Amino acid sequence: MPALLSCAHFSKEILFKIILWDYTEKTPTEFTVQLTAIDGSNNLHTTDVKNNEFTVFGNPGKFFWFVIGKHYDIDIEANISDYKLKGLGPYTWVEKYN
Repeated sequence: MPALLSCAHFSKEILFKIILWDYTEKTPTEFTVQLTAIDGSNNLHTTDVKNNEFTVFGNPGKFFWFVIGKHYDIDIEANISDYKLKGLGPYTWVEKYN
């Protein structure tokens, strides 16, 4: 999962738009945004990530923001007959049969 972290500050405005890097628009999905107030401004809220951006609103002050998104699904209960164990020297990996 890709993760993005930064710090921001807004003083008088109650809205703060954060635009993510261009590559986040193409790759991850199902974003989660976490906000952490630094200066006691504990009344922070955010919108969902849409069109590569989200908006933070609430009390003025400094805050950290952290965004994480899903790259792809992971098969955590894989059927062993669908995969072949491969190796080269001390390295091993699995490949899925077509």
